[in-house]
Amino acid sequence: MLKMRKWHRVSGLIAAVFILNLSITGLLLNHPNWLSFGSSDSRFPHKITHTLSHPSSPSTLWIGTKKGLYVSRDSGKTTSKVPLRHPDFPVTDIFIDPESPSHIYVTFKNHLLVQSKNNGRTWSRISTPDSLEMLYSISKDSEGLLVTSDDGIFRLNGESVEEVLRSGSSSKLYHTLRALHTGYIFAPALIWLHDFSALIMVFLTLSGVVIYLRQKRR
Repeated sequence: MLKMRKWHRVSGLIAAVFILNLSITGLLLNHPNWLSFGSSDSRFPHKITHTLSHPSSPSTLWIGTKKGLYVSRDSGKTTSKVPLRHPDFPVTDIFIDPESPSHIYVTFKNHLLVQSKNNGRTWSRISTPDSLEMLYSISKDSEGLLVTSDDGIFRLNGESVEEVLRSGSSSKLYHTLRALHTGYIFAPALIWLHDFSALIMVFLTLSGVVIYLRQKRR
């Protein structure tokens, strides 16, 4: 009985290390801006991932970064942050509709697709299936928007989603479970729930280790 209790405590400590790892890294991945420390000497502090000039206004430059979307109205001399109602996710692609240049689409790494129908003055989110966890690029054909993700290529037309080319597993349950495991199913509206749960796990794990060490000293 004593030996079983000892192994129970040892295995609990080992599991605590993995729980802390998953909880802390999950928090940091949800908020990559927390990983930036100190000041930058560069004029533009964030790593740029994409740039796209406006076809109707060449001096307007849309800039995708690791920390959100920026715009320049003077060919890059000055820039301003585009206010979007979500955390500063990395931008993966920017697309301007050639048939309607005032219509701009932006995809983000963390399961997010937004659009503006008035040259970037206001923005709204386009709903995408939970299975589209990582969005990489966006384009358009005669039937709708083509979104590329790690699960394949999908066409969005209004509220409907059509599979164009599937990569990997085609199991809907598999993709739902993976979205739950990675936390992307919470982003961005319920990302605070994922963070709160991670903080609870960190607290319970650390407090459990402290209680165990105190009892061992007695």
